[in-house]
Amino acid sequence: MFLGHRLMNLGSEDAKPDVAEAMAGLRSRFIDSLVDRILHMEDLTSELRRTGDYTTALYGISASAHRIAGVAGTLGFGALGSNARKLEEAITDGLAQYEPRETFLRTRTQLEALLDSLEAVLETAP
Repeated sequence: MFLGHRLMNLGSEDAKPDVAEAMAGLRSRFIDSLVDRILHMEDLTSELRRTGDYTTALYGISASAHRIAGVAGTLGFGALGSNARKLEEAITDGLAQYEPRETFLRTRTQLEALLDSLEAVLETAP
């Protein structure tokens, strides 16, 4: 009986503030993580320039973009999620067609767009 009562109340007005509060907390933690995400992608790019290891950098950047794309839209950052997804797909498609160096050169514009989107979210965050 208790479980049925809880299930009936999931859509109630009482549950809405809890959901909104939880989403606000997730959104805040996501925003707090953006500086680290930017630094991580910039570190991968710097390491790439130092070592010439395009493959490692591309897989790392793609993984970061994938994580951002998976969460950003849900938390109200649609443009950021879209830019992250575009970069992830461009890297995946590029590695299937080109050498890693060529893939990096072809996806550099999408990487810059994603970094710009991340910085824009930080600039407008409360």
